[in-house]
Amino acid sequence: MISQGAGACRTVEFTKPTHPANVVYDAVSDKIVGAFSACADLFGATEGVAASGVALVREKLIRGAEEILDLSWYLADAYRLITF
Repeated sequence: MISQGAGACRTVEFTKPTHPANVVYDAVSDKIVGAFSACADLFGATEGVAASGVALVREKLIRGAEEILDLSWYLADAYRLITF
């Protein structure tokens, strides 16, 4: 799982034991790749994501548009794209 957009901010909240979604987050924590760095930067969550132990994803970017993550790399590696 890679968090993008506002989800990059939410990742920090989900890691907190007091958050209602923490149980679900912990159940899938072994599937979490990280939070997309450009989104974390945009929403001011970079420091919080790093402090929570969630990796900042800075790879597989679209050349010339480094603020956009190229999801085709993950799809080619058999990841699934889920939008919610």
